[in-house]
Amino acid sequence: ILNHTFDGFAANSQRLRVHFTNGAMDECDVLIGADGLRSQMRQQIIGDGAPRYAGYAVWRGLAEVQRDDIPQGQPSETMGAGARFGIFPIGKGGIYWYATANLPEGQPEPFVGRKQHLLSIFQNHASLVT
Repeated sequence: ILNHTFDGFAANSQRLRVHFTNGAMDECDVLIGADGLRSQMRQQIIGDGAPRYAGYAVWRGLAEVQRDDIPQGQPSETMGAGARFGIFPIGKGGIYWYATANLPEGQPEPFVGRKQHLLSIFQNHASLVT
């Protein structure tokens, strides 16, 4: 149901009943929890508390890249002081990439200039990163 906020669910032997904060309900056979980092559904199922900061930030993306130094079908990871950069070819010139950097919790990321920010973090890594 669009424009509703998940509140909880109840299960019986046949169906799931989903409850929303506005009092609405719905029934379904399958319920997929895609309600974000502070998932209300996860709390109901696992109840493991708030997320714990692991000490690093992560950026991810998909790109079309045609470069001779990215072998088709071979993933790679470049590591440096407090940072990692990984590439996974996904076919037809496409790659999935990720970058991690050790950063203090809550450090704001610039909305404008994000690419330059990442390039500055990885400026001393292999040329494959840039």
